[in-house]
Amino acid sequence: MEWNDGNKGNIMQELNDITYQSQSDEIITNYINTRFIRAWRGEVFHGNENYNGLELIVDPKCNLACKYCYYDKYYKDYFPKGTSDRETILANAKSISDALVANKLFPEITLFSGDITYRSIAIELVEQLSGFIKSGGLVTIPTNATFLTNEEQTKKMEEVCEKYKILLSLSVEGKYCEHSRPYKGMQKEIRDDAYYDRVFKFAKKFNFGFHPMIHASNIRNWKDNIDWYLDMFKKYDIPPYALYLLEVRNND
Repeated sequence: MEWNDGNKGNIMQELNDITYQSQSDEIITNYINTRFIRAWRGEVFHGNENYNGLELIVDPKCNLACKYCYYDKYYKDYFPKGTSDRETILANAKSISDALVANKLFPEITLFSGDITYRSIAIELVEQLSGFIKSGGLVTIPTNATFLTNEEQTKKMEEVCEKYKILLSLSVEGKYCEHSRPYKGMQKEIRDDAYYDRVFKFAKKFNFGFHPMIHASNIRNWKDNIDWYLDMFKKYDIPPYALYLLEVRNND
């Protein structure tokens, strides 16, 4: 091959690309090992509680049409084609469970989604992660708690909570703020006082907490809503620290 400045330039660019990629790989590997893996093996980092978490986003499907939902607005970015079919989701969960147990890593797994608890995939996912759970791992599922409008699904979720000791974090806006979380389509589930009594009885039974969302569309109702929450906590003997308020960080 005849050598010329063009060849030299191409070779130097390839070498630069290789060096950049190898350095980038090393940086991200060191970051993951330092920030996560060590914590997942049990090291304690003062003031950095989130180091021990592993968040898995299941899929964007949900029975509600929350005005502020990130997944609903940006699901095409979160879920590339072929990543959210049932078989792939369950297979990935099993692979993650096996890998964590094999490497003696025990992060606190959180299963985020649109919502999975009103569907059978919630129970199937927990079963796929059962090896991790039985080895001492913790799994939490944030939920809109609308499964409690269905007696059959409520029974199934109670059984899986009792069997696997998973945690549910109840994303329940509250009596005065539900207008920001309407049902999709023509669903007729009713979230009335009787429903809220079921929610708080369920939370009390399993010692679960609440994480309602404060959003521009419902902020005007939060004075009444926080009073209602505290009254319900008093009624069901739930400690006030079981309420964790989240702020929606949209432009409005």
